[in-house]
Amino acid sequence: MTNADLQAVSDLTAEQLHLNLNPKVEVHEVQKGRVRPKTGKVTIPNWALSRGEPYVIAYVIHEVCHYKFMGHGQNFRTCEMSALKPWGLFPIYSRAYIKELRQGSVNGPTLYKRPKRA
Repeated sequence: MTNADLQAVSDLTAEQLHLNLNPKVEVHEVQKGRVRPKTGKVTIPNWALSRGEPYVIAYVIHEVCHYKFMGHGQNFRTCEMSALKPWGLFPIYSRAYIKELRQGSVNGPTLYKRPKRA
């Protein structure tokens, strides 16, 4: 996905969530993503791009949802699930983060599965 594609995901998500800003997406060589409310930016780690389009879309959506809810509680998950739905993505969670993405519903085909740690 290009930077323009990532920005389009952010813009559409911000609109769907009725945010008062469109967070600017930046890709950097970092360990994990980050949201910076003071600057209106989100950072996506470069390694995430290699995990495929569904994963990258979900990653951008995850970070943008933090502009609505900062933690990973039930309100955040509800927001994230709602924002993923128009993209045809259904998350399966492991603690705070998505471990699997399925197409459309819990019974849909798997689009992404987090690799097991060595």
